[in-house]
Amino acid sequence: MRLRGTKLAQVYAQLHALLYVWTGGRIGGAIRVARGARPPVLLLETRGRRTGVWRKTPLIFLRDGENLVVVAANAGHPDHPAWWLNLAADPQAFVQIGNERRAVVGEAADGARRENLWRRFAAMYDGLDRYQQQAHRRFPVVVLRPSPETAGST
Repeated sequence: MRLRGTKLAQVYAQLHALLYVWTGGRIGGAIRVARGARPPVLLLETRGRRTGVWRKTPLIFLRDGENLVVVAANAGHPDHPAWWLNLAADPQAFVQIGNERRAVVGEAADGARRENLWRRFAAMYDGLDRYQQQAHRRFPVVVLRPSPETAGST
């Protein structure tokens, strides 16, 4: 059974986010997907581009200095994930790692920087290249850099 792109997948992601918030990240982390290790998971909170409602999405991430890097893979679905479309419309967002929450600004990496970050992310997350091949779209590699506090989030 494939969950990708279904209502059940949305419910699963919402439950995942709730468990993460309730437990400060102790529950709600990623399954073992990369060479037996559990990749780190953050919650990305973006404002809906049509509704204005703040939404939380659990994502695997990579640290790059003070920045965080996520990939808009959407589990290999042919469409970009809603969180990326929301972030492209309004780059101000929040991330939560464990119990720590902070404001960030998101932007797509390009050129050599994108390729470097892609290689590092793919080394951590075995499924990334396979997802890229099946999706037939170029996944945005998104850099989340620290920002002054953004108003309006829950």
